[in-house]
Amino acid sequence: MSEEDISGFKNILAEAIDVNAYSYPKSYLANLSTGDREILRKSHGLAKAFDVATLSHEGAYNLLLPPTAAKDLDNNGLTTVGSAQTFQYPPVNAPANVHAAWAEATKDMSNGERLLFQGNFMVTNIEANLRFDSAGNPTGIYEPNDPEYTNPWADKSFSYRGETEKFLARLEDFKNQIPSDQYEHRKEQLSALLNSLNKHHVA
Repeated sequence: MSEEDISGFKNILAEAIDVNAYSYPKSYLANLSTGDREILRKSHGLAKAFDVATLSHEGAYNLLLPPTAAKDLDNNGLTTVGSAQTFQYPPVNAPANVHAAWAEATKDMSNGERLLFQGNFMVTNIEANLRFDSAGNPTGIYEPNDPEYTNPWADKSFSYRGETEKFLARLEDFKNQIPSDQYEHRKEQLSALLNSLNKHHVA
């Protein structure tokens, strides 16, 4: 992005705050110029221009926030920015101590390494939303707009510590099927996260 685009993005966000555009984000976006909407697209790294009419409330809302401040307003475990749905771990709506534990456990990772580690936890969402036929065979995955879709992290009985322990147990199961250096690296990451979760008194 150019300096002009960065300045333009700041101006759009400042005006959005001034007029409380977050109460009516789609209407606000619809009244922006094509140039301003293009600045928003660039600022959020979206691949193509967005159609305001097709955006969800959350998708429109998050366009008016800095990329690092996106909110999961419908609490489905994903964040929608424009028409793009993104996954991040811990989920945006996870308790503060979970975020603190994650930050501590991953503080020495590069951005790329952290993203790779983060991606592993998408399995939790996939497993919670597997669709099966009458014979018990998996046939697909429920999507966020499906009525059967569930956010596993929003379940009151969900345990972040238990989730990490499960990944460690699975790693042991596949120990002899993956390169030893990959096994040791993953075990070190998961163990560090588990220790941090315990330190921060995460259930």
